[in-house]
Amino acid sequence: MILVLDVSRWGRFQDPDQAAHYEFICKAAGVRVEYCAEAFENEGSVMSALLKQFKRAMAAEFSRELSVKIAKVQRGLAAKGYRQGGPAGYGLRRQVVNEAGEPCGLLAKGEQKAVHSHRVILVPGPVEEVETVADLPAVRDRRHEHGGHRAPPQRGGLARGVQEPLDPSPRASGPR
Repeated sequence: MILVLDVSRWGRFQDPDQAAHYEFICKAAGVRVEYCAEAFENEGSVMSALLKQFKRAMAAEFSRELSVKIAKVQRGLAAKGYRQGGPAGYGLRRQVVNEAGEPCGLLAKGEQKAVHSHRVILVPGPVEEVETVADLPAVRDRRHEHGGHRAPPQRGGLARGVQEPLDPSPRASGPR
């Protein structure tokens, strides 16, 4: 027997039939699925099947709406220069900043920020790694095109979203 809190916890799939499919697979294998917090019994009646399908559709719609809201917030934070997850690339480190943009410390590989309101930005890493990246042909060529100076940011370029050490913004930090 599998105990599930309610129909929506079985899976918030975009296609409500997918949850029904998994429940069917369990039933075909002789494994009963019991919903603990539902007002109906999962006995196979037409009424319980209709209620389950309705609740599955509601869970799918809730999941879709929540996904849209989360994506909007993440895009807004990314547009402000905050990292949205994943490891830092070579020559970069993840730095935690507080609400005022002041550095709180670097995150080690696999480490997560402890305070919900803090944000993560990318900063240059060890000098050896930064120099290695600067010596890459694509970076070197762009620098020559701009009179030996750092080339302006380019959409889709190397290390996009990095807070450059020459950036005068208060969040910029790292080796100069």
